[in-house]
Amino acid sequence: MSVGEFGEQLQDPCHIDVERQEETIYVRVSGALDVDCGRVLDTTLAGFPDDGATAIIVDLRALEFVDSAGLRVLLEHELRSQKKGFGFSLIAPHGHPKKVFDMTNIGQVIDVLPDPDAPTSDAAKAADRASAGLGTDEPDPADWLHRRPS
Repeated sequence: MSVGEFGEQLQDPCHIDVERQEETIYVRVSGALDVDCGRVLDTTLAGFPDDGATAIIVDLRALEFVDSAGLRVLLEHELRSQKKGFGFSLIAPHGHPKKVFDMTNIGQVIDVLPDPDAPTSDAAKAADRASAGLGTDEPDPADWLHRRPS
């Protein structure tokens, strides 16, 4: 976070990274998902899926702030994914955005995956994989999250 002229805390600007691994598009969003970032994210997501991609996973772990405009973009793309028949999931945010997600029950509308870096038991991980439709011998689509951009 940045500090403004009068000592107020300012949200860091939005940053969006896109990576494709096989049939899945991974989108990392950091900073503030507000009206300005929402426009950029909307444009980014509108270009997918393409060329055989079957799913989009939006990683919100580095998100510091989300407002109604950001939620609107996520909800619109969930509806779009249902109409076009591809997967759309979010990786759960932390802090303020998590509180907003909890208050709005967005997880009842959009598939919100747990943070793959959060400590969980093997049984909980297996249950998460099963609920995501993954078998025990299939690669975990969240594995890309452990790699750092070069």
